[in-house]
Order: sequence, then C-alpha cells, then structure tokens
Amino acid sequence: MSLYGVILALAGSLMVSYVKARAEGLGVECEVGMLQRPERMVIILVGALLGVGYLRWAIWIVAVLANITALQRLLRVKGLAGTSE
Repeated sequence: MSLYGVILALAGSLMVSYVKARAEGLGVECEVGMLQRPERMVIILVGALLGVGYLRWAIWIVAVLANITALQRLLRVKGLAGTSE
C-alpha cells in the first residue's frame, strides 16, 4: 500500500471533520461536500472486503475526495463568514 495515499487519506479525513467543527464553533452550518464520514467508511470497508488491490484504490479515492470535501467546506465557511461582517 502506498504510504502517501494513506497519509493523504488520513489528513483529508481529519480536515473534513476539523473544518466542520470549526464552522459549527463559528455558528455556521457546514454539511457540504461529497465525502462525509459514512461514505468514507463504506469506501474503505468495501475495498478491504474485496482485497488488497481494491483497498489501494479505495484509499486513493478517499485521499482525493476527502481533501476535495475539506476544501469545499473551507471555501463555504470562508464565504459565509465573510458575508456576515
């Protein structure tokens, strides 16, 4: 398994949760994004059940989509927080 894929998947997953928590701390509802926690878990679970080759693909899919989701949430919060001033 690629260590880079695992690190990117982990970092993206943590950032998705962190941005949501920070947004809620600011009073902004933040449910945007294509890959929330249940979707990430299903992708990893299916990849693991199908075998190592599929697990590699699943990790890279989570790595890319989780980081895109974190960026979507960050831009959403930035846009909403900027309009409230």
